[in-house]
Amino acid sequence: MTKEDLEVTVSHTPTPTIKLRGEVDYHNAQRIRDAVAAILRKDKHSLVIDAGHLEFIDSSGLSALLDAAKAANARGGEVRLLSPGAQLMHVLTISGFAPYFSISPKDGAPAVPKPPVAHPSPRMTWQVRQFQFPPRTELISEIRNKVAQFAEALPFSRQDVEDIKLAVGEASSNALRYGCPNTSDSILVRCAHDGRSLRVQIEDSGPCFDPDEVVPPPVDALDEGGRGIFFMRVLMDEVKFFFTKSGTTVELIKNVV
Repeated sequence: MTKEDLEVTVSHTPTPTIKLRGEVDYHNAQRIRDAVAAILRKDKHSLVIDAGHLEFIDSSGLSALLDAAKAANARGGEVRLLSPGAQLMHVLTISGFAPYFSISPKDGAPAVPKPPVAHPSPRMTWQVRQFQFPPRTELISEIRNKVAQFAEALPFSRQDVEDIKLAVGEASSNALRYGCPNTSDSILVRCAHDGRSLRVQIEDSGPCFDPDEVVPPPVDALDEGGRGIFFMRVLMDEVKFFFTKSGTTVELIKNVV
């Protein structure tokens, strides 16, 4: 298993437990749904999801967890989240999903200190990097991680970098799902920073749309549709959309505080 893969392990004693290891996104979130469905088919009402080794989760993974919680609650049971990390707790809180779970946090998890803020010269030049990817779901994690590596050149906190990864993953998932109608299409990713702010542009060949008309579903809805733009706007300082005859570009901007 590579770092970008998801490993799902199920045990049945004493309480049915799904152990997650790796990263959850649009590419593999269905595996959580399948594991939960298999447990509930056996007339089990409650289950544990061990997230102690979960490194990353996006809105598709969050919706899979919410799906599990609602299904268990409908049977009079619950889903207990065991040892969720900082990234998972952060997105559970901002999404409003946390109350649907019984949460057993990690004991004594230390806070990650924010590094000192750098003060670059006003004449500091922009650093730019560009990547191109075919429209394959398994490459979304590679896009996230390449942008995160670029962002780490700036004095962002660990939480800032995780927020950037989530926003980039959501934009990449949307580009793949809605902006690449043909297998010959590709996703173009540009990263730039001047020491003060990070700008990430994700370009696809999809049609234009009105982002202000994309309303996130209610908190208790199972469908993750619409939450991608919500997470982008909550986690980044600015989100811009550009539309041309050749496609759509979303620009994500994160400033060093």
